[in-house]
Amino acid sequence: ADPYVKVYLIYGGKRMKKWKTSVKKNTLVPVFNESFAFDVSRMDLLDISLEFSLMDYDRFTANDLVGVVVIGEHSPHESGKSHWDEIMASPKHRVSRWHSIRPPHHTGSRPIH
Repeated sequence: ADPYVKVYLIYGGKRMKKWKTSVKKNTLVPVFNESFAFDVSRMDLLDISLEFSLMDYDRFTANDLVGVVVIGEHSPHESGKSHWDEIMASPKHRVSRWHSIRPPHHTGSRPIH
């Protein structure tokens, strides 16, 4: 597998911005120790979520979506909501946490346009 992660900033139910990690070649246990930043106003943080889509890069065909994690106010899972609360309580600090990747059809999230 050649995994990488797409990070989407979701505002008002729509994907507004995107960031992508590097591809980790030939591994089933990738480590993505990469930082990213989106410029967002403090007021907009109330309606923002981050979607992390784990992808498998394929040079000759379409890349495969392996699974998804959503953190933020609109996360369908408590772990995503509590992680977001921890991030909001610690501005200007890194807040790391492990999350289980969920299959794309089991995210339970509202539709993204």
